[in-house]
Amino acid sequence: MYTKSAILGLLALTGNTFAAPVADVTLVQRETFKGTAFKGDGSAKAGWPTDSKWVTFDKMWSTNKPKIGCPAGTTKNSAAETDNIKAGIQSVAKSSGVDQRFILAVIMQESHGCLRVGATASPGAGVNNPGIMQSHNGQHNCPASGACGKDIITGMIADGTTGTKDGSGLKQLQEKAATVTGSKEKAQLAYWAARYYNSGENSIKKGSPLEIDTNDQPGATPSYSSDIANRLIGFSD
Repeated sequence: MYTKSAILGLLALTGNTFAAPVADVTLVQRETFKGTAFKGDGSAKAGWPTDSKWVTFDKMWSTNKPKIGCPAGTTKNSAAETDNIKAGIQSVAKSSGVDQRFILAVIMQESHGCLRVGATASPGAGVNNPGIMQSHNGQHNCPASGACGKDIITGMIADGTTGTKDGSGLKQLQEKAATVTGSKEKAQLAYWAARYYNSGENSIKKGSPLEIDTNDQPGATPSYSSDIANRLIGFSD
């Protein structure tokens, strides 16, 4: 488990917020991601990139791999551990049906792939958000020192993608998005799922813009879905 100061140190390094699914809160708001500031409901009609505009997983991985990092004082990933992140993403994507590119985008948004990022707590919600996807009461997390096994790494990815006994993952949130929006656009459902993952399952309604008002959702990242879209079309930080 990491202290708040250690986690804030990582925030300073990466510019990310650790945005927990369902819990509605984060430690700090994330700075605006460089790229296009997409606005609206995540649809192609609103100008958001369709999945045909997403880069390939191999391209996305090669772009992001050099930027996977941890702050000073935190044990960094070994080369083998970082390779196991890739393998874990591909394994969970295959078993869950969630696009591997979407999983990687959320990992980079949440933790920059730092395996020993630790956990954040959702104030007032009694929710612990561990691991590289900062999942909802996830059961997998790397030790602060020593090797982090492949099974743990894959488990962290599964917690965030397929959910835990206490909260939804990307898979369930995409299904919810399909029900709420009635959309069949793969990309739009991913952007809605990202919004839910960051600010909670009940944070937006059909027809709502994905850039939420932080006065209504304190601690959420207004540009979270837009950030994910930018990552999927090749931007990285």
